[in-house]
Amino acid sequence: MKNRFPSSACLALIALLGVVSCTPPPERLPNVIVIFVDDMGYTDLSSYGATQWQTPHLDRLGSEGVRFTNFYVPTPACSPSRAAILTGRYPLKAGVREVLNPRSLRGLPEIETTAAELFRDAGYRTGAIGKWHLGSHPVFLPTNHGFDSWFGLPYSNDMSQLSINNPRSHAANWPAIPLMQDTTAVAREPDQRFLTQWYTEEALSFIEEYREESFFLYLAHSMPHVPL
Repeated sequence: MKNRFPSSACLALIALLGVVSCTPPPERLPNVIVIFVDDMGYTDLSSYGATQWQTPHLDRLGSEGVRFTNFYVPTPACSPSRAAILTGRYPLKAGVREVLNPRSLRGLPEIETTAAELFRDAGYRTGAIGKWHLGSHPVFLPTNHGFDSWFGLPYSNDMSQLSINNPRSHAANWPAIPLMQDTTAVAREPDQRFLTQWYTEEALSFIEEYREESFFLYLAHSMPHVPL
């Protein structure tokens, strides 16, 4: 094949390629995973004093990183605590002052900036897996608050019409609890014995799919919330 470049151009191109190949790639931003567990007290970890069960994997996270022994939260309740951790604001200022239920018309306001939005603006892939509980109407769902994807329940697992999931007397008044994929219900009243497994599998799939990218994963387990 006839050479289309003069020899001087070929030498310059080779030199340029050599420079490019020797330049180190830009350092990738670190991945961030937040595991938020529903209704687990700090003494439910064996590394913090639990004696009735062992939590070796979570204990390992602490032994290889930083374990906090003095900390404060603005509220112990479901919805307000989630508003606080995702916005960095007091729940009252973030517009979520009480525990929301399936019939609530309110949720985390669109005007609020979440960690997911900040990460996404910085070039991160963002994913939410598990319990949301910041509003069940489309405008309040994770995909409208900075998350590229979401798989989980829109509120607490005991806000179910099945007595096996909710022993309270008003259980029958709730609608069938949906298992959501982004904005679509993929199941109604799913078998809650598998929620932890499903969330974990989704989280591992997310990590595997985006392992070459910078990602922010918010993994909010429904358990060990009642009825356990």
